Amino acid sequence: MMCGRRLSAISLCVAVTFAPLFNAQADEPEVIPGDSPVAVSEQGEALPQAQATAIMAGIQPLPEGAAEKARTQIESQLPAGYKAGLS
Repeated sequence: MMCGRRLSAISLCVAVTFAPLFNAQADEPEVIPGDSPVAVSEQGEALPQAQATAIMAGIQPLPEGAAEKARTQIESQLPAGYKAGLS
């Protein structure tokens, strides 16, 4: 019976000792507007898909002009304020 109490006491001591390690939380980093490494105006155009890359990936190459068509469709569904940011 005494061994059970010692084990409980040791378990309690270990739990109290290591509990702060698991409960500590880091502060969230402060978000600064405009602190992004890439601004919207600096984002490049989408690169065209190379036919060789598509074939190696085992997919059909996109038809010519598919990226422009998809961009036009997406832009048509965006609110007016978002169209100016796309290039």
